[in-house]
Amino acid sequence: MWQSDNERFLKLMLIDGCFTLEIFRPAIETPGDYHSDDLIFGNHGKLYIWPFIRQDMLLLENQLPMLVLDKLLAISKSRDDVTSSNLLHVDYKMVRSANQLYDAGVIIKTSENSHFNYDHHNISFEGGVLRLPIFIIDENTESTFLNMIAFERCHVGAGSDMTTFVRFMSNLIHRAGDINVQGSQGVIRITFGSVQDAADLFDTTSKNLTLDASNRLARILDDVNWY
Repeated sequence: MWQSDNERFLKLMLIDGCFTLEIFRPAIETPGDYHSDDLIFGNHGKLYIWPFIRQDMLLLENQLPMLVLDKLLAISKSRDDVTSSNLLHVDYKMVRSANQLYDAGVIIKTSENSHFNYDHHNISFEGGVLRLPIFIIDENTESTFLNMIAFERCHVGAGSDMTTFVRFMSNLIHRAGDINVQGSQGVIRITFGSVQDAADLFDTTSKNLTLDASNRLARILDDVNWY
């Protein structure tokens, strides 16, 4: 066991420490030394793999001493005045629910092209009006979400349209009341289950999903929050 083997223990600290620094690296710089299709550090990995990595890193038994990260970072930067605390400032977006947006003056309306599609072009925000397509929730919605998200996760070139949409909607819907705000505008129509079931649907299917920062829906959320 590595607990009784100093050499293996040091190797473990070194490898895990370097990997941890690579995960934090995009917080302060844009790495250009990985291929876009890299399974861990490419765009696909950041969207689908990193949420699980971060979750695993939060486990107490997986955490490294800060001293290890400080030393490794100092070596990598060739100076001793850089500490790992520089890497811990990461922007997670503060996203407000539909009710909170409504209270702040954001109006939710159906899109002119009101039929839902997966390319997100009928979702927009302009002049305080957030336009969303009509979305019908029925008995097949959950399985459709889960299957399409799984497909996108397992295929690097499949894109992230469904994953991003589900994450986008889960940011707007925190509870049943948020469904009512959107439902009153005809955006969400429920043909199966209750309003609470619909809210729970977005909560459960969006677990461990990351919003793709390069997707236009992420930029729309930025615009809404700025407004």
